[in-house]
Amino acid sequence: MCTRDIIRSNTTWEWIFAFSWPEILPGNFVPAYIAHYEYGAGEDYTTQSGADIETGWVHRFILGYDLQTEQLPNPLHLSSEVAYTDGLGGAGHDWSYATFGLSSKFPVTKNMTFIPGIYQQVSMEDTVNTHKDVTYCKLTMRYKF
Repeated sequence: MCTRDIIRSNTTWEWIFAFSWPEILPGNFVPAYIAHYEYGAGEDYTTQSGADIETGWVHRFILGYDLQTEQLPNPLHLSSEVAYTDGLGGAGHDWSYATFGLSSKFPVTKNMTFIPGIYQQVSMEDTVNTHKDVTYCKLTMRYKF
């Protein structure tokens, strides 16, 4: 699977290329890769703090695993990700963070799914996140039409 998104904000353009290979590894392991490139949307664009927009990349290497359980209608999705930041937002050129997560899907209606998840992010580069480790949750409602 491959996806490409172009996102336009007030000050930057983002190109996001996402690849996954669901049948390349045995079992329920799925490797993925995301390349994210961002640059200023025009001449002399600056951030809200007045600094110049820093053009750069983030390379995200992901491994997912679906754990089947009898108690849930859908598998528990275990995920791990490590990111290399290559100048995006003025960050250093280094391994920036690792994230570990747990999520699952719960059908609400025929076309709607609720996807809760909990994640632990370990910061490895102070120019990316000075707060070090972060625990967060995502509550997603997905509608297919």
